Amino acid sequence: MKQLKSTNKSRCVYRKYGLLFILLLLMPIATVAASSKNQYPSLTTTPKRQLSHFPDAKSKSQDPPPTEQIITDMSKVTITTPVRGVRPMFAQSSSTISDVETVFYDGMESNPWPYFDTPWGIYYGAKERYWDDVFYNYNDYYGGNWSAWPAAGGDGGKIPQNGDDKYPSNTDSWMIYGPFNLRNSQQALWAFYIWREIAQGDRLFFGYSLDGINFQGWNVTNTDTFWRLFTINMNSLINQPNIWVGWHFVSDDSGSGRGPYIDDIFILREIAASPTGSRVSIPMATLSYSTPPNNTDPCALYEPNNGISTAKPFGNSGYTIVATACSGDTNDFYFFNVNTAGNVQITLNLPASLYKNGSLNVLKDGVETPRGCYKAPPVQGRSGAPVPITATCSVTPGKYYLWLDNLGTGSPTDKYSLQVFYP
Repeated sequence: MKQLKSTNKSRCVYRKYGLLFILLLLMPIATVAASSKNQYPSLTTTPKRQLSHFPDAKSKSQDPPPTEQIITDMSKVTITTPVRGVRPMFAQSSSTISDVETVFYDGMESNPWPYFDTPWGIYYGAKERYWDDVFYNYNDYYGGNWSAWPAAGGDGGKIPQNGDDKYPSNTDSWMIYGPFNLRNSQQALWAFYIWREIAQGDRLFFGYSLDGINFQGWNVTNTDTFWRLFTINMNSLINQPNIWVGWHFVSDDSGSGRGPYIDDIFILREIAASPTGSRVSIPMATLSYSTPPNNTDPCALYEPNNGISTAKPFGNSGYTIVATACSGDTNDFYFFNVNTAGNVQITLNLPASLYKNGSLNVLKDGVETPRGCYKAPPVQGRSGAPVPITATCSVTPGKYYLWLDNLGTGSPTDKYSLQVFYP
């Protein structure tokens, strides 16, 4: 097995012109990427989305590859039909005074995916093709337009599209996240959404590991062309200091299908509620960050999100995030996708330290501001006790960015809440 490496090369030619003067002319001759042309085709208007493949994956090269131990007992795996806008949840609370914390969430929406410095790893076999995000078949129960497919990256990979959306034969690729820990949890779960068309003889393995190499888990070998929610009980691992989760897809040369698509991955844990209210809350907007319990610097979980290129996905309609305005940080960006025309309703609650000059703006495709969705303070700033800042505007299908500006904080404890309803 080999670990993905990304390389980019460029060269320029300088040419001397004439006897009386010298003209320096930069001529781009070629840009050579470590991939074939099949790696990059995209169905979107932003094909650069496909150019980043785990550039900073923090996993070691492994030879031999990760191993599998198949669990035939499916009692720890629950398969359900998802409910739109509702995230996975525990069957019942283990305590009357407990909180559910998002240890990890990834909806494959970041740019690049995975986001820099997140502990994803990828490995592939004899054929250089591996998991990557695609804009083709995605879980629309939870928002977003991207999902992971096991053969989208690499020289031997392809981007699925209408008329050519079956995975190649002899694919052998791993997608691994970790480590993280669940210590001090009362109960824990790992969940993800899956759509699958798997040919006979091919399989998808998903499982967990305590060392990042030896995995225990389950095989999926059938077809179900509806998005399903797989929820795995992780209670037996809550005292482990290091845990990895992974997906391994293997195909032979006897036939092919449209494959498994993975989207909206969650790792949740339930912890005892803090009587002092000092627990660090990890909202959906943290995206692909591993969350150590009792992290003393919540700013490390939110940044960077100070521009359109680093915007974090907001989550499903109606969700409320509680974010920290970091010291010296004046801009925060989030995004959401609108599928049908309708109205967006936004409620922003700022602390007193941010209320005077903080502003709210909405940008469609990073440019246009819908009427009614720009809320700025007067020149002299707002006065009085903070009140909710609300905005309502009409929108059409597209990608929208929430831009919080002039936060102007000097304290890492300044928190704001942001709720958005969108069609």
